[in-house]
Amino acid sequence: MAGTLAFEEHDCPAANQHFAAAESALSDNPLALAQWGECLLADDESHLATKRLGQSLRLRPQDKRVSYDLALALHLDQHDEEALEITKTLDADSAVLNLLGSIYASQDKVADAIVAFRKATELDPKNEENYIDLASLCLDHQSFEVAADVVNVGIANIPDSAALYTLRGAIAAQTSNVEQAAADFERANRLKPDASYGDVGLSLLLGQQSQIDEAIAVIRSRLERAPNDAKLNFLLADLLVRKSDDPQQSGQHEAQRLLVKAVGLQPDLAKAHAALGKLLLKSGQADLAIKELKVALEKDPNDRVALNQYVLALNRLHRTAEARAAAERLRDLLSEDRRAEVRKNRIRIMRPSAATQ
Repeated sequence: MAGTLAFEEHDCPAANQHFAAAESALSDNPLALAQWGECLLADDESHLATKRLGQSLRLRPQDKRVSYDLALALHLDQHDEEALEITKTLDADSAVLNLLGSIYASQDKVADAIVAFRKATELDPKNEENYIDLASLCLDHQSFEVAADVVNVGIANIPDSAALYTLRGAIAAQTSNVEQAAADFERANRLKPDASYGDVGLSLLLGQQSQIDEAIAVIRSRLERAPNDAKLNFLLADLLVRKSDDPQQSGQHEAQRLLVKAVGLQPDLAKAHAALGKLLLKSGQADLAIKELKVALEKDPNDRVALNQYVLALNRLHRTAEARAAAERLRDLLSEDRRAEVRKNRIRIMRPSAATQ
């Protein structure tokens, strides 16, 4: 079957097309349905994935892998109670506990989420994702010390994790420990120079500290070694724009060239499209700006920067009704941000020693 062959080649877009074309022949084929469901998940089609994985599980109810995949798809499709019911039928290994933690976190059951993530780190201490998810949950609730403790345990168990060093650097930067942050970002870069972990963190840190020239020098150096890295092109453009607001300065022209290159290299890089649209609007090219901002919003409908600039561009072109609708969407997003912030601030995660005092 063409769909199965594409699945085995890890070509999910092709597999999804083949499976869809042969849908009528798959109703009694649990393996093909499961493969289709996995590929739909890989392509961020969680709602469709729940249907195919559900079909597969009804044909083969003891298949634990399909059960896990269905629970994951339901969680991503915001059906957490159904996902929880399925996890009760699974052995509590690291992957299941991580999924449980994510489900509980989305339900604001913070204590349950922490327990699940902690158990996951204990069962699989070499899996960096468990530490990252637990630390991120702590950061969501402004518990920087606890997050740092979690990441330190992770680094002790996985000393070559560039992602963990990047996260620890970000925590240090947020708590004004600039030297520690810079050291961790540099360590991340040495561990995994092709991943841009350290570059991203260091550029953000230096930018926050108003050391834009140094940040630009760092990213330029990395870009010389990887000129076709879309994210590095975007980062350098972002720094150049932040250095000067004058659209006539040479840095702005270079930034525009870098952003054009970035979206050419990685067309789905929404932030680069948004930044390019903002730059075009600033230089008076509202028509071109709208095209880029539309692409950004197609890739990420919740991009606040893109939506803000889209409203401005529409108003500039006197497209009042469209501007009004976009502004209403922006207000809705900002209201959602505020409600989320209020929920987070209601809960503060404490270190175990402090919690028992």
